[in-house]
Amino acid sequence: IKKLTKELFLGIPLTSSIREDSDYFHPFVYHNSANGEVKNTALILQMKAFSIKRLMNRTGIMDKQNFELILEKGKKMFSPTP
Repeated sequence: IKKLTKELFLGIPLTSSIREDSDYFHPFVYHNSANGEVKNTALILQMKAFSIKRLMNRTGIMDKQNFELILEKGKKMFSPTP
């Protein structure tokens, strides 16, 4: 999501377990050359800092629409409640 330092970035972990769409989870599908269609769920509630060493190999690319939806859900988590 955002580069913090030369060796850390803010990211959202994924799981292959499909969860119901909510403010904390976002299911999506992406395609990669090795496995074809891959189903994942973004665990928005578990947003955290990761080491760049976790990016040893990129497995696929998420479409822009899903990425923007996940960003919006992440922003909602940090906005003050009325």
